[in-house]
Amino acid sequence: MTETATVPKEVRLVVAALDDKRAKDIVVLDLTKVSDSLDYFVLATAESTLQLRALQESVKERLKRSGAQPCGIEGPSERWVLIDYGSVVVHLMSPEAREFYDLEVSGSTRSTSKSCPANLGACAPRGCLRSSVLPDHSPIARAH
Repeated sequence: MTETATVPKEVRLVVAALDDKRAKDIVVLDLTKVSDSLDYFVLATAESTLQLRALQESVKERLKRSGAQPCGIEGPSERWVLIDYGSVVVHLMSPEAREFYDLEVSGSTRSTSKSCPANLGACAPRGCLRSSVLPDHSPIARAH
């Protein structure tokens, strides 16, 4: 069994939707060991307000096709949109908001989290997952 088999379908769909719209720095944080109610954060950077809206719509549409509806949406704003799917929360941010809030560091050390290139696997002690593209060009998060 591959490591991707443990990543929920909803997370894989979110990553694929973000990749389709060319989101930058897609990161999946596995929070299962630190939270009873929240399993994953998916973070992505949008380079413009227009792209931020496109990412939001892409995620909502992709998950809607699979039968999932968001529990709530915070925003939209020009800097950050949060889409809550219960155990999976999607954070879409401008580069400035992403740098300022630095959610990848939560629960880990700054040096560990910051030193990992996006195409390498987990770095953070809590199971940071990072997007990678498989041969069929469908993005999937890999746990390490």
